[in-house]
Amino acid sequence: MRMHGSDGESGGAMTRREKFERRFYERLTLVKAIHAIAFVIIVLTLGAAFLERLFEPQTFTNYGDACWWAVATVSTTGFGDLVPHTVAGRLIAGFTMIVSLAWVPAMTAIVITLLVRKRDEQDPIGHAVSHEVVVLEQILERLERLQHQVAPAATDREPREFRESRRYRRCERVSPTGITTAQAETAT
Repeated sequence: MRMHGSDGESGGAMTRREKFERRFYERLTLVKAIHAIAFVIIVLTLGAAFLERLFEPQTFTNYGDACWWAVATVSTTGFGDLVPHTVAGRLIAGFTMIVSLAWVPAMTAIVITLLVRKRDEQDPIGHAVSHEVVVLEQILERLERLQHQVAPAATDREPREFRESRRYRRCERVSPTGITTAQAETAT
């Protein structure tokens, strides 16, 4: 589903489908998502029951039996007490099984993805934290440089493990020229 910004980034007028998708996305809540998924499952179940009753009236003598079969099929329980016997009935059954195994979980995943995306867009703290981490790393680098300029002999008095961990961190840093700080130190 493609979302368009309100600033007209789509390059033209939105189609009915795009307007519907946008409204659906903007109004999506967990309760509405559960209702949408349940609606699809119910429509699939009742539609399959109707078609089975229509194409195999001798096997599914009433709509209740057809609904029982459809519920057992869509839920992937498959008791086997009612089974379609004609080609048309089996085609409908096969379609119902494939849709219930593939389409319903796929739709559920799409709705959940939309909910997570919507939550992330509404969470300004998550974006601020990642920015703060970058700023703190830059401050740490500056402090380490200052420490080496002010008291280079002080690093010799640090415990060996701490010095080793600092060397390891320095080796990972790469300057804009592509030279690591450890390479630059050994060159001087």
